[in-house]
Amino acid sequence: MILFLKTLSNVIFLSCLALSIPGV
Repeated sequence: MILFLKTLSNVIFLSCLALSIPGV
């Protein structure tokens, strides 16, 4: 369960990071 939460948080972080980059 902990591993799932860490993976989910990583996915959310990467998604926000991608959205913050213009042109992507």
